[in-house]
Amino acid sequence: EFGVVAHRMARSRLGRVLRRLDALTDWERGSRAGMAAAVTSQPCADLLSVLGEPQRRFRHVHVAGSKGKGSTCALLGCALERGGWRTAVLSSPHVESLTERVRIDGQPIGEAPLADALEAALDARAAAAA
Repeated sequence: EFGVVAHRMARSRLGRVLRRLDALTDWERGSRAGMAAAVTSQPCADLLSVLGEPQRRFRHVHVAGSKGKGSTCALLGCALERGGWRTAVLSSPHVESLTERVRIDGQPIGEAPLADALEAALDARAAAAA
């Protein structure tokens, strides 16, 4: 069943955007040979600037650590939603579908909005690098 979903996604617009994303350097798996001694956050700052500083338009909670992030985000999300707040959660890895990594008000994002967001970020990255 997962293979059918993966096959369908591979032919979709989201699949095309994901292939574009996959073509970028994989900092977790790639070799760092020949890299400058220091890696800075400046490329990220440049990308956020091209995107219009989206991190400044909403309140956020950053949950980090080695254990319990998913449970903590679920608990916080539920509490905030019950309090009338809109929520968004970005998590990794996914279990069944890539779209479950991004949840808006507790619901997985659709393929089209995810493709839109990734495409905008990739276009902004290209503009920032130019």
